[in-house]
Amino acid sequence: MFKAKTQEETELVNEVTKEVSQIFLDTINIRQILIFHKITGTTLVSKSFVKAETDPDLISGFITAISAFEKELVGIAGGLEELKYKFIRFLLDIRELSTACILVAGDYAPSSKLRKNVSEFHERFELEFRSDLEKFDGYVKPYRNIAHLLEDHFEISLFDSHRLLPKKYHSNLIKIIPVPKEQINEIRKLPKDQVEITIDNIIKSE
Repeated sequence: MFKAKTQEETELVNEVTKEVSQIFLDTINIRQILIFHKITGTTLVSKSFVKAETDPDLISGFITAISAFEKELVGIAGGLEELKYKFIRFLLDIRELSTACILVAGDYAPSSKLRKNVSEFHERFELEFRSDLEKFDGYVKPYRNIAHLLEDHFEISLFDSHRLLPKKYHSNLIKIIPVPKEQINEIRKLPKDQVEITIDNIIKSE
């Protein structure tokens, strides 16, 4: 494993630990990633990270109803960014052709970085699929191949048992930190203030 030898390396490890902890917390609190066609409400993307997946059509109808209420109330729709309930939180990004909805744990306060990632992910999705979205005819298969977008913006491979550090740190520290899936599951259960300590110990251990 990596062991800091200089002050510069120590500062790097501390910086990495904090950022990795935040990325890890953001990622493991994502429950489901959804994208709907704005006009028809059709589910284009549904990626769940929990066993009990929420019905995408139910969420689509719910968002459509809320947006209609918003338009009736203030005269314009599309300004809704977040809905919070006791056990679930909806992060929304509504654009010209589609609506992205990220479900996260209700008791977790998403970081500003996660909110930014949602916006950038959705912006890139619309750019890549703009032509298909503009002439949408109900065929959703083209939108299934977005693994690269999910990884680039949400680091979803942090759910894997073979990698804990995001890719960009590999050149600075080590290629792989082997962490058994059981240990990752245990880390997910820790209070937020203990996650950083645990990850720091993993990074620094020999």
